[in-house]
Amino acid sequence: MDEARAQRLTDFLTNLHFSNVDKIQAKPALIKFQNIKQSTTSKAFCEINYSSDIKPKLKGNLLKFFCQPTASSAILVLHVDDKHDWIRLIRFIARGDKKFNAETIFLTGKYGQGYSGFGYRYEHPEDAGDEHNFFHVQPIVRTAANEEIPGAPQWLSHRFPTFYMKAEDSYELGVYAISSMCSWHDLTRYAPRYYEDCWLLKHLILQGQEAQKKENPVAQ
Repeated sequence: MDEARAQRLTDFLTNLHFSNVDKIQAKPALIKFQNIKQSTTSKAFCEINYSSDIKPKLKGNLLKFFCQPTASSAILVLHVDDKHDWIRLIRFIARGDKKFNAETIFLTGKYGQGYSGFGYRYEHPEDAGDEHNFFHVQPIVRTAANEEIPGAPQWLSHRFPTFYMKAEDSYELGVYAISSMCSWHDLTRYAPRYYEDCWLLKHLILQGQEAQKKENPVAQ
């Protein structure tokens, strides 16, 4: 990914993460999710913890990852839902050759003690074999770091179903993953001059705007 796109993606994700962390701290209904903010005790509550880094550190590490992907990024909070008791997380995983995949994790504290959830992985075409020789999405029961997604049923497959993505590179793969967790309103945090250079980002925002016009024809 070129540095300009890496910077845009970094700014977008950093701002969204800290906006949602602030919501978790401000809303009593979301207080349970403070327990899984990365700390010396957070693993006792859930294996999956979102980043507690201060903004400059998180932003710097994200930019470094997108420019030269190695290992994995921190886990970021992309959306919180106090009405339905869900938190939506994302992490990016290096796959070599300056490319990265993504994994999304959805957690709730609504059912029983602790947390329950599910997740997906967004991946490049497989290097060997022809079964998934295309950009694709599949469910996960464990993260790339071998963290168990709490509450996932034992029968849940991590091999199927497989969904096709019309993507060409890591940037578009990342946009697909982000858009699966956020509304098109969130995507408009990108300035128009930034999403004009990505057909997918532009398409998702325009589709949302068109749907809004149909819902509120008087406002046009």
